[in-house]
Amino acid sequence: MDLQLSALDWDHSLDTSIRVITLESFNVAALRTKALLHIIRESSMKAAMVTLQQLLASAERIEPGNHRLMLDICQLFSRVCSRNLDLLQLTHQCIEKVNQQNPGNVCLLTELGYQKLLLDNVADAELAFHAACNVDGSNFDALCGLTLCKLRSPVDVESRQQIRQQLAYLMKLCDYKPEPVVLYMSALMTDPKEQQISPVQLLEEATELHFRKLEVLSFGVEYICCMNPDFMLELCAALIHQTPTAIKEANFELNLDQESMHITIKHSLNILESILHVCPGHQGALFTRAKVDFLCGEHSKAMSRLQHILNVFGETFTDAHLLFAQILVEKKQYPKALEYLELSLVQNFTVRDRPMYHLLKGIILKNQQKLSEAHQSFLLALQLVGGMSTAMQPPDYITPSDRSDKMINSSDKMTLYIELIYILREMGDAQGIYESERILQTAIEEFNGTTEMGRLVIAHSQLMLEKCNIPKAISLLSTIKPDQPYYVQARTHLANIYLQHQKNRNGFSRCFKELVEVRPEPKSFLMLGEAYLSIQETTMAIDAYRKAYNMCPSNALLAKNLGRAYVKSHHYAKALKYYHEVIQSPDCSALKLDLAELFLKLKHFQNAINILSDADGHKITDDSLTELQLRTKQLLLLARVHEKSGNIPESLKALEKARDNQYIVQKRCAVDQSENIHEQYKILSK
Repeated sequence: MDLQLSALDWDHSLDTSIRVITLESFNVAALRTKALLHIIRESSMKAAMVTLQQLLASAERIEPGNHRLMLDICQLFSRVCSRNLDLLQLTHQCIEKVNQQNPGNVCLLTELGYQKLLLDNVADAELAFHAACNVDGSNFDALCGLTLCKLRSPVDVESRQQIRQQLAYLMKLCDYKPEPVVLYMSALMTDPKEQQISPVQLLEEATELHFRKLEVLSFGVEYICCMNPDFMLELCAALIHQTPTAIKEANFELNLDQESMHITIKHSLNILESILHVCPGHQGALFTRAKVDFLCGEHSKAMSRLQHILNVFGETFTDAHLLFAQILVEKKQYPKALEYLELSLVQNFTVRDRPMYHLLKGIILKNQQKLSEAHQSFLLALQLVGGMSTAMQPPDYITPSDRSDKMINSSDKMTLYIELIYILREMGDAQGIYESERILQTAIEEFNGTTEMGRLVIAHSQLMLEKCNIPKAISLLSTIKPDQPYYVQARTHLANIYLQHQKNRNGFSRCFKELVEVRPEPKSFLMLGEAYLSIQETTMAIDAYRKAYNMCPSNALLAKNLGRAYVKSHHYAKALKYYHEVIQSPDCSALKLDLAELFLKLKHFQNAINILSDADGHKITDDSLTELQLRTKQLLLLARVHEKSGNIPESLKALEKARDNQYIVQKRCAVDQSENIHEQYKILSK
């Protein structure tokens, strides 16, 4: 059984544990394995709850007085249960009972504190940790627990100093050898306005140290307990908290593997993949993985994961509904987003206490031109996060995964400020404009020196443009330096000001040249090529696209743009030669449609038919939605070619095939909810 578990042979391990229980109903090891597999593999909390009750009763019967065994069981299940309330209450009750039977045991008192902390009972947790420290004033785990309690409480200047002193003492206790939990707490304590070590560096080091501890262990119960998925998700939440929100430019979305990802996303993915490798049914890890997909702009993947989560864990999982709504807002599908918000409210009325609910609702109402209602939603969201801070108020160092859900991260709060500023100006009255100026100044004071300041500068520059103060807008955008997170977006906005407001083509192209000099990467050259193309400098655009393509020849978007530039500059012979070369790569086979379009443009109908027929002969698997969508486009283009060549019967045949294929696409989208179904209906109507 244990060997099967070590080999990740879930089925046989579960089967063996059930057979052992059949022969010996009070076997502790078998019951523990069965309960564990119910959680980490099958995501069945109800079944795990029943088995865990049997396990605790068996442990008490077989080995009465063995508090170490009860402690190990409660530690294990409380750290892998995704903070399931029923399971946590059971482990908490067990530890409380054992603690009463063994008063003065520092390990039990410390674990009691952590159990209360997992249940968000911070005040009682602090009392338990104090009791443990009274028994042993130098107990590392108890002192760490006390510090975590301080971090979960509102922090003023005095308590912040106390926390730093506690962290310094903890470092001394472990002989100044870094411990993951101490590094994690230190990262939460860093002030972005102070010049000190980056919180991302601390979290990165904490993650590496934690993984290093696992290297000497083989997979099993001890491994999972040492791994502590709950703590790893805390690390992941802290990293996501530090991830800047990109201002997405639709024309420049590239998938250039992990090299283009923000460092926090890379480490988050590393943590989540490690958890899901050994706990594939872990609710918290599955949800956080969907959230990371969303942050990466992979909306289809995120929605597919969320649908899987709702199917497995039930419709009552409010966080999934809220993230669904957030993704749909990002995709500008506001009616559908509102449906998910209302669904989350039906499932759990306390969702009205979450700032994110009101922020999303405000954005939806704003886009429905219900400005007054949207304004009220934004104000309510701001009230729930504690109102507007001032420069004199220190930030709250609450843990990122705080289960009270009363907090939003700095990026979302910045979004809230920006939305409030814009809607007040849209409402148009003098009082609203004055209030927007006041909120802008408050936001500048609060976020000055932080990574999110770049977004506010960009928003401020847009307000200056509305006032026709172009020099001020240019001056603001020029303050964002190359090492800041929003430098690319600032350059893009600055370039657009030069082109649209000053008709300065040289200034426009210079912005992208500077971007390429500072960041010589495919995305920068792609943006430079787009810039040259927009001002009819096709030769320079081709040169920029070629440099981008040479850096990443397997990227279909880069290849497509280079071919498009050849066609736009009327270099048809070069374009034909280029397309014939590039479609040999499996990654760029979709460019056969571009080649066929070019043949159609040149009225080489038979060549276009040959290319499209060759693509039609490619075997499509029903599992590949992308391939099915590509096939619809290919058949529609084939119908056009036949129509232009005068072969109407063949054109109709191709259209019928396209219609039948699109029906399959629609069904897949309806089931997966991974694509905009309305877009698929539009394609079908063609």
